[in-house]
Amino acid sequence: MELKELLDHLDRGQDLVGGTDPNNTMNFYSSKCIKLCAELNSGYHTPEEIRSIMSRITGVPIDEGFRLFPPFYSDFGKNIRFGKNVFVNALCCFQDQGGIRIGDNALIGHRVTFATLNHDIDPEKRHILHCAPIHVGRNVWIGAGATILPGVTIGDGAIVAAGALVNRDVPPRTIVGGMPEDSPSIPALIVGMPVGFVNAAQSKEWLHRTCWPHFTLLGRKGGSAVAAACVNALAELALAGNASAASED
Repeated sequence: MELKELLDHLDRGQDLVGGTDPNNTMNFYSSKCIKLCAELNSGYHTPEEIRSIMSRITGVPIDEGFRLFPPFYSDFGKNIRFGKNVFVNALCCFQDQGGIRIGDNALIGHRVTFATLNHDIDPEKRHILHCAPIHVGRNVWIGAGATILPGVTIGDGAIVAAGALVNRDVPPRTIVGGMPEDSPSIPALIVGMPVGFVNAAQSKEWLHRTCWPHFTLLGRKGGSAVAAACVNALAELALAGNASAASED
């Protein structure tokens, strides 16, 4: 199977099954990608050299405004597409078989993971991999340690707070943080916060009114001081997002 056929197969959302042509072809390119990542992550490289290696990893040209701080990890590489002026910080993991699309001016923090594959939940079919793409819009900021799961679209101008687990779409110009509301063991902290507040007091008031019931669930983990710290941190994120949006306008 040729690479284009494999990419068409993956972009249609078709499964990867062990022993089949698509899976064997994917494994072939995965080995090449792992070798290129080892080259990228060994020693110092100039920004130009990094862009050259990333072009070999992805198989497409990389914009001159692209910047990346190694180490960087991918186990396929050929289904990653970067827009213009994208920045990727160190220790990011791109599992891109399902497709990862990063929009112009996106900022990707340390240790962010993009996962586009799921194993089947049936133990007898666990070897089957289900693919779903991740789309990151323009001017998105993803904080350190966030994990983006298969099938997620993050809208233009959105902010994903550090450490967030994102398993559903993020509307444009909103902030999300923490764990999904349906997490069985971790307190909920989902914030759909419009970007557009003019000062810290306004953004903090919105957060207290809208999100405090969620933050109080953190009482067992440290009480109101933790909740207050969360509010203050998210308020600063809102202001940073507003400043970024204002600079565009």
